Amino acid sequence: MATLLSDQYNLPVPGVGAGGDLKVLFGSKTFTAAASSADIVKMFKIPKGFTPLFGQLVGSDLDTGTEALELDVGVTGDATKYLDSGVITGDTIANEKITVGIKIPLQEDLMTVKPTEVDAETDCIVTVTAAANAGGTGVITVMLCGVFNDARVV
Repeated sequence: MATLLSDQYNLPVPGVGAGGDLKVLFGSKTFTAAASSADIVKMFKIPKGFTPLFGQLVGSDLDTGTEALELDVGVTGDATKYLDSGVITGDTIANEKITVGIKIPLQEDLMTVKPTEVDAETDCIVTVTAAANAGGTGVITVMLCGVFNDARVV
């Protein structure tokens, strides 16, 4: 039986401002009219030095009736870096989502590659890949959690 170490195992415990504290980046957008296919919403800036670990897309049930809405979450230049949602259902799911609305964990790169520090400030974006079939008004919020190593702090 082998004992294996993570890349972080031998690093010192970070102090205040050294990036070991969990940081939450988030942005919300209220749609007062239905979004159109190919619309892009800039949610927030991801600073250089931030290492995303996990996140969520949450919001109102923006698509009523037969769902068609697809919202992807990514960054400028990679629109599905964190989520390629497929058609979103706003319906309830027993023991998972007890009220109507959107609740989807961010996945893609956050699940398939080891945590990687952002090397330049970039925008977190939501791309409307397919418009809502009916309805389309309400709020969405993207949350991205991670650690932040600010190069200005030594």
